[in-house]
Amino acid sequence: MARERDAVVAGVRERLGALGALTARPMFGGVGLSCDGTFFALIRGEAVYFMVDAESVEDYRAAGARPFRERPAGEVGYHEVPAAVQADGRRFLAWARKAVAAGKRRDAKKKA
Repeated sequence: MARERDAVVAGVRERLGALGALTARPMFGGVGLSCDGTFFALIRGEAVYFMVDAESVEDYRAAGARPFRERPAGEVGYHEVPAAVQADGRRFLAWARKAVAAGKRRDAKKKA
């Protein structure tokens, strides 16, 4: 199980390397990913979840993506990245950039 998880994490980190400095740490029974200090993703099993907020959640809903956990409207949460997005390197990177941006907006709100 740990080897499978490590392989999934390594694959995601490799495909998202253009984002910046990625770090991984155990979290919620899976692995959390940060980019340059901004938390933006969860990996649980083979599922990859990106952070969403009011500015990005509709892309996930339109694609039929499942939330990691149901949240009230407008709250930051995580949605599973659809397989079709993960299979397309450019789309996967673009969605990851949106997730990092959502993380930065969340961090800015915490500091305000």
